[in-house]
Amino acid sequence: MIRLQPSQLDAKIASFNAYLNAGNAADGSVMDPNANVTHKNIATAEAELMKDFFVQVNRGLVKNKIAELFGQALATEYERQIEQHEIYVHDETSLKPYCVSVSMYPFLLDGLTRLGGESKAPRHLESFCGAFVNQPRLPGLCQ
Repeated sequence: MIRLQPSQLDAKIASFNAYLNAGNAADGSVMDPNANVTHKNIATAEAELMKDFFVQVNRGLVKNKIAELFGQALATEYERQIEQHEIYVHDETSLKPYCVSVSMYPFLLDGLTRLGGESKAPRHLESFCGAFVNQPRLPGLCQ
């Protein structure tokens, strides 16, 4: 187990206390104050506490993959562009994807089958709208 240095532990405890003392979840969040969290509680505090580490791990994983596919120079440039706010990364605070963007045209022609889902192409507008809004049986789409 890698242990936090005393100064790192103090900073984490201070961050935790600041979150608990904030007026709401957005004010207490350092990493993503625009997150869709309505109420702050111990579960949201716990998640908030580790987000800076998750960002580093996620960015490292992506950077390693870019280096593997395209070379170290591009991987380094990817990180520089994020840090200089030249590119925007939607959410690096979770190790699991929770949302995906789906083009309407393939969705209309094939339903969710090409994405691993079970819903075939809709035959009626009501089915199409219902499938799109409800996103049945397809893990990973926004819920």
